[in-house]
Amino acid sequence: MLRKDERETIRQRQAEGNAAAKMRGVRFGKPRSTLPQNFPELYQRWRKKQLTIHEFAEICNIGRSRLYTKISEYEKQQSIKIHNF
Repeated sequence: MLRKDERETIRQRQAEGNAAAKMRGVRFGKPRSTLPQNFPELYQRWRKKQLTIHEFAEICNIGRSRLYTKISEYEKQQSIKIHNF
């Protein structure tokens, strides 16, 4: 079992290491996934029920929950474009 002061030392070293890595430009976390160029076409096919959400996600190489987020962002972006005309 670690003592409280040992745990604090570990946390401090870890924070220093993270700060040094960020200064070197290291990016933490999962890399961002990019959507395929034909996302709007796939989206339309999904809306017309020609694709299931599972197939849509598989083609885009992302999970369904992430796809729903991307769909929401895309729909919001499209509604902004329509209202700006």
